[in-house]
Amino acid sequence: MRSCQLLGVPFQPGPEAVGVVRDMAYGDDAAHRLDLYRVSSRDPTPVIVYVHGGGWQRGDKAMTRVVGRKAQHWLARGWAVAVINYRLFPETDVLGQAEDVGRSLAFLQREASVHNLDRGRIALVGHSAGAHLVALLAANPQRMRTMQPDPWQSTVIIDTAMLDVPGVMRRPHFGFYDPVFGSDPDYWRAASPLHAMQRAPATPILIVVSARRADSRRAAEAFAGRAVELGGRVCVLPVRLGHAALNQALGSDPVYTAAVDRFLQNPERQAAAGVGILEDS
Repeated sequence: MRSCQLLGVPFQPGPEAVGVVRDMAYGDDAAHRLDLYRVSSRDPTPVIVYVHGGGWQRGDKAMTRVVGRKAQHWLARGWAVAVINYRLFPETDVLGQAEDVGRSLAFLQREASVHNLDRGRIALVGHSAGAHLVALLAANPQRMRTMQPDPWQSTVIIDTAMLDVPGVMRRPHFGFYDPVFGSDPDYWRAASPLHAMQRAPATPILIVVSARRADSRRAAEAFAGRAVELGGRVCVLPVRLGHAALNQALGSDPVYTAAVDRFLQNPERQAAAGVGILEDS
């Protein structure tokens, strides 16, 4: 059950948006819902799909801090923004949650022409637990048991240590990881983006990490190094903000937001230099 006190006041789009379609059903479960913020454009618009965090157990697309400044910023730059809900633990495990992310992406690809979206320019962005889920999908979309999405353009992973699940679970860690990931090493590997990656990731990837967190940076560099070995394109961007601030400041912090925007505009070029580098222009 969702924590009602976390929902807050639903984000209201600014003047850049031509409207929002709320609670679009992308699957059969009551949690399979997304809000789509659209912009006025004669041509199909690129779209950012944002996946909220919350420890895999809570969170909601209506939370202002999930979408507010980010949506206003991206709408003003001509991007549509889709914010998704997904099934929460214990209704499903993290593998089922990753399936939900893929299902929402496939739905938007199918419905792109209806909503004037450019299905060739879709960016998948997640923070915290949502970052783990988008990483798991990007690492190996072929593992999806149900509906596999078509290729998308780019992936942005914002501050998660759970790119290497076995590495985290074998060290001292946050207690809320235990009910979600359990004690089975085989499940740890199945739920670990690093271990799921058997070939180059599905898209170029930007991994944003808090410069204050050694665990997330260590995981990001290991994941990026493995991806590059397999022929993928990944860059790691350390930012001097805390974990929660990386979600809340995106869209308002000018330097951090500009770096993410540069990647979104040209992910192949920005990720081509490899680990740890973002070009300035």
